[in-house]
Amino acid sequence: MELTKGKAVIVVGMHRSGTSALSGEISQFGIFMGKSLFAAQKGVNDKGFFENSRIVYFNDFLFDKMLSSWDDPMGYLRCQDFDFLPYIEAGRNLLRSEYSDHSVWGIKDPRLTMLLPFWKQVFELEGVEVCFLHMYRNPTEVIGSLSKRDGFSEQKSSMLWLNYNLTSFLACHSGRYVAISFDHLLSDPQATRNRISEAFDLQLEGNQTSFIDSELRRNNAHLAELDCPMATLAMNCFRAIETQDLAQIEACREEYLAYLKSVPPWFNEHYLEVKKSEVRHRVEFETAYNTWTWKITSVIRKLELKLRGIQGYKNTP
Repeated sequence: MELTKGKAVIVVGMHRSGTSALSGEISQFGIFMGKSLFAAQKGVNDKGFFENSRIVYFNDFLFDKMLSSWDDPMGYLRCQDFDFLPYIEAGRNLLRSEYSDHSVWGIKDPRLTMLLPFWKQVFELEGVEVCFLHMYRNPTEVIGSLSKRDGFSEQKSSMLWLNYNLTSFLACHSGRYVAISFDHLLSDPQATRNRISEAFDLQLEGNQTSFIDSELRRNNAHLAELDCPMATLAMNCFRAIETQDLAQIEACREEYLAYLKSVPPWFNEHYLEVKKSEVRHRVEFETAYNTWTWKITSVIRKLELKLRGIQGYKNTP
């Protein structure tokens, strides 16, 4: 099987930044986002994620090999230094199996952003014409969303915002690239579609009802609420992305790299040991979960849980 040498619209950017909204919009107007999309999740992405589950699982597999994860604050360095060569062929086969029947298709998975050193090699070897859509959002709003959903600190969320948005811009801006702000997408989706169509020479046709609505915004944080240096740096980087100021973005990157390299070595050593243990236990569980013994006894476990629930109810005063 060969991949159709068409166009791939790749949505990059940080989690909680509107990548699902943008992907829903372009999918609504004719770009194929994948065969195996995750279902919507109430309270997280009510209208859908538009993520191909096989791409997501493969990206998580790559993170495991790196001893990293989507929310690794030090991920910016780890993803730049890792040797992805042994996994290139698997990535190529995955694209062929998922998108070979479509001349214009797209991928949305924020994890792919951090893994661009890998995926850009795959796209190049497959001869795909890649168009990058960089979805970015005010870091104060992303920090608020991550605090609410995951309990992340301001410092960690700021570092993640920098990881994803520095990678998105610096890895993609020299090619076919459009940066879309969350605010602009919500305020004028038609103008956003027109801009994408013109930049990538596409006809975004199909259902003419926009995917976007005002309910997609849930966090309206303010700069005054932020009080850590990395949050300030993220805001400076955000303003530079807004104006596409390459020199200022490079300056933000240098300041951020200096900070990352100042982290004590013992922190990374401890993190990697914890990650090794996490990956090992997950693999052991998944291996057990897929055995015939686990599947055969699943009915018994469900019955036991049900009986415990009934017993607990009876004993309640």
